[in-house]
Amino acid sequence: MIVRLSVVWLGGLLVGGLTGPSGVASAVSEPESLQSSGYSDIGEAGSHQGAVEILRSEGLFDGTECEPGWFCPNEPVQRWVMAVWLVRILDGGDPILGAGSRFSDVDQNQWWDKHVARLAALDIARGCATNPDRYCPNESVTRAQMASFLKRAFDLASAPSAGFVDVGGNTHEASIDALFAAGVTVGCATSPMQYCPNRLVSRGEMATFLVRASGLEAAGKASTTGRISFTRDRYSEVMVMEVDGSNPRPLTEDVSSSDPAWSPDGTQILFTSQSYSDFHSELFVVNSDGGGLRQLTRDHVDSLPVWSPPAVWSPDGNRIAYVGQDQGHEDNEVFVVGADGNNRRQLTNLDSRSVEDLQWSPDGNRVVFTEGSGYGGDIYVVDTHSEKLARLASGNPEAGRPAWSPDGTRIAFQSDRLSDASASLIDIYVVDADGTNLQQLTHSSDLQKRGNRPYSDQRLPTWSPDGSRIAFQDDRDGDLDIFVVDVETGTLTQLTHNDYVDYGPV
Repeated sequence: MIVRLSVVWLGGLLVGGLTGPSGVASAVSEPESLQSSGYSDIGEAGSHQGAVEILRSEGLFDGTECEPGWFCPNEPVQRWVMAVWLVRILDGGDPILGAGSRFSDVDQNQWWDKHVARLAALDIARGCATNPDRYCPNESVTRAQMASFLKRAFDLASAPSAGFVDVGGNTHEASIDALFAAGVTVGCATSPMQYCPNRLVSRGEMATFLVRASGLEAAGKASTTGRISFTRDRYSEVMVMEVDGSNPRPLTEDVSSSDPAWSPDGTQILFTSQSYSDFHSELFVVNSDGGGLRQLTRDHVDSLPVWSPPAVWSPDGNRIAYVGQDQGHEDNEVFVVGADGNNRRQLTNLDSRSVEDLQWSPDGNRVVFTEGSGYGGDIYVVDTHSEKLARLASGNPEAGRPAWSPDGTRIAFQSDRLSDASASLIDIYVVDADGTNLQQLTHSSDLQKRGNRPYSDQRLPTWSPDGSRIAFQDDRDGDLDIFVVDVETGTLTQLTHNDYVDYGPV
């Protein structure tokens, strides 16, 4: 079992946490919370819970519950129920009393008859059959039918093909394309993209579609505690849950995902989706509610190697840096692409087999990375505008884990430049961002020995917010502990004492 210790500075405090042996990747978003629900089965809504809560607070579901106190989010939505929800969301309430619907199969003694009539008057509902006109109120709504209802209801603009492979020739194809372009749907699967037009829409799904189409989603985000994004293992769907561990729900379906990362504003999640049939990966971004899925890289044109390091957001959230391979090449290079998938550029021409540890500078103009293998190699900085490349700390063949200082003027990194055949000595160094003023902060040669062999594994340098100190982990005694070193004086402070045991490589 491998237990790793991670450290994060929060203000002036140092927060430690354990990453367990499962290898699960995770990230924490900005605060977001949901109101408590009056439905006993709200936990079954999964990724649709937020939308259900928003619409419940608006009174949209009154009288349409499957039974008192129960929403039944996974049951198919019936056409009469959809009529009630759409009219209420469009008109802001129930229709006034008046003539009933023209449909022969709608009982005018039903309280929702007026909703069906209103939907027909708006030319949103056109019925399911003619001679005589029928509405089929108790039938369930398919995803294809739902697309046309929503396109008409919210006057969605026509759009080019979304690329779904299973909607060609479908009567509702144009509406499906419009729905995708408006960010209301992302389909039911990726690689290849599918919409599943004949699948029935659940009540929970319908709530999500309505929230996205109506714009109520933005209002729902205002009442938000923290959330965590993660994958259950390296190759599963992207999940989110509340910081207390409650309400885990998937944001993606039928995709092999890893390395989820929140955008700086907490509204989107970046992740990698792997394809093992031809050993390449692609970058995707999905909204924090599961909507707006988009692919940033394209099959075999600018794909990522399967074992690529995590892609990283720029500080302003407008760009993403990643390690990719151009079509027909196996060398790894640093690329940058807009968060909308546009303006992709290759920043390096290293012809490298290994590029790791990408990190943006605080001003968003540069990216630092490690080129090499094993514990590291050479550290470079590339300007994302001019594409000028600078090698830092020349002569350190095994350097890695570079980290920008908060003001962007210096870079900390780990290196075993003093190691030889009889010792394994990894120390923390700092260098100016232009490659000058190399400074060794820790000195493993002065540390205790493990048996007859000098050993110190000082890793993962992390700056304090004011840039005066660097925290790192060290397992000099075979036990993983946290240390802090003062950047100016070199004063070393051990914060933990054999509190965490490491049974394997860090």
